[in-house]
Amino acid sequence: MEVSIINTVFNLEGHIISAVPFGNGHINDTFRLFNQEASKPDYLLQRINHLIFTEVEQMMLNIRRVTEHVNQRLPGSTLELIGTRVGGNFHRDADGNYWRIYRFRKELQSIDVAETPAQIYEGAKAFGRFLFHLADFPAHTLHPTIPHFHDVIFRLQQLKEAVHRDSQGRVKAALAEIDYSFQITEIMERIQKAGKRGGNSPPSDP
Repeated sequence: MEVSIINTVFNLEGHIISAVPFGNGHINDTFRLFNQEASKPDYLLQRINHLIFTEVEQMMLNIRRVTEHVNQRLPGSTLELIGTRVGGNFHRDADGNYWRIYRFRKELQSIDVAETPAQIYEGAKAFGRFLFHLADFPAHTLHPTIPHFHDVIFRLQQLKEAVHRDSQGRVKAALAEIDYSFQITEIMERIQKAGKRGGNSPPSDP
């Protein structure tokens, strides 16, 4: 996506002068956008893989609603989606590609593989805080954008079928991991069934 189009389409502060590939993602294509004005923010541009996320409009509406809900309770604590100048959550170009933009947070660092227990602790704490601020979010209003994506019972059945077929001859090398997955089947199914019944009152502030 050309920089000139980015400046025209999205509701950005300042003026974007360049874009470079960013991060190690393997699903979407991500680019850091550099602002001409030092006092204005940089941004992250992503080309959404619409072969995987086929319901782009619904997915982006989910993201908008969840991030705004959390940011209202704890400003600046999660992603900030930048809309288009016409009020949309994404832009579709002439080639059929879908693009979205987030504000770039220079003070934050994304770690692909934790190197210390402290990093694991901080990641878990941040995730817990994120969930806490979603405790009163009406989850039933979100759109399912990938069918059965978080359906543990469905995924376990898929695993059983894959193990039985062993079409790539990999089962023997992964027996420990497969056995562990089946050992905790009851726990995972219990959690999913409890979620479908509805949760209890929100937890206390972590």
